[in-house]
Amino acid sequence: MSTADREFYPIKTIKRGTVLVARNVAGPPPLGWGVSFSEIKQTLNKHEQSEEVAFDDVKVRLYLRHLTSDGGVDCYALVPVRAGRSQVADVAARIYPDLCDDLDQRSPLDVLKQFVERFGVEFTIGGQTGTLFCRQTIEIDRRHADRAIVLPTDRNTSLWYFGARRDDRLAIALAACVDVTAYTQWLAGR
Repeated sequence: MSTADREFYPIKTIKRGTVLVARNVAGPPPLGWGVSFSEIKQTLNKHEQSEEVAFDDVKVRLYLRHLTSDGGVDCYALVPVRAGRSQVADVAARIYPDLCDDLDQRSPLDVLKQFVERFGVEFTIGGQTGTLFCRQTIEIDRRHADRAIVLPTDRNTSLWYFGARRDDRLAIALAACVDVTAYTQWLAGR
């Protein structure tokens, strides 16, 4: 689904434009991955950490903020935002400290890597298979560019893709495929 096909909430004015959050990002899992609209807004406006991942001219900024969930349990919001004239938040995830040791001392990219290590599933981009692609170029067949990304069909997955097509290649800042069922079961166990 393209950005033009979604409704968005504008939530933060920045120097070059506005941050937009797709209406299907905020809310209960699996759509909002357990992060509310107000928590996404808090994360973008008052984050503890942010980190830019750039490759070619594709940029994504990862925001991380400590939250307290219902019931007083410590957790974090991880919100990747596509950077550009208008920034777009397509996904957000609630992360609990048992994801990895010393979560509060890790960079947003490292938290994302731990998240994908636990909930990622293998998928294919241009013939290369992995759970996470970071800062790389992948050659594709122009004639079959619409089939360059292949997701598993045996489970409920979500593609986190921050990249751009450049003729016969993809410039990828970040791409990951997440098992929605495994992640939402983990959330439900809280």
